[in-house]
Amino acid sequence: MRALLEPAIPRKDGKAYFQARGMFSQKIVDFVAQRRSGGAIVAIVELDDRTHDGGKDAKRDAMLASAGYRVLRWQSRAKPDVAAIRAELQPPPQSSSASSTALRQ
Repeated sequence: MRALLEPAIPRKDGKAYFQARGMFSQKIVDFVAQRRSGGAIVAIVELDDRTHDGGKDAKRDAMLASAGYRVLRWQSRAKPDVAAIRAELQPPPQSSSASSTALRQ
């Protein structure tokens, strides 16, 4: 996760900076989903198996969410198919102002 996060503490605050960094520097995410154009990160994808700890996962998810990342978790034994993954990663359709107006009436 070190490539994705940076402590909110200034580096000049040595000990505090490295303590904060130590909370995530050795952690690994399973996948990073990016846009083909530009490489913007769409989501962090985690495949959970029996070794995952829900409490620890919640802390990791909170760290990533506080940095603006969306975390998707799937059970490793019940991985979704390509269509389900695409559906989950696609942004919601943009509604035009005409359809928004029609819905309000």
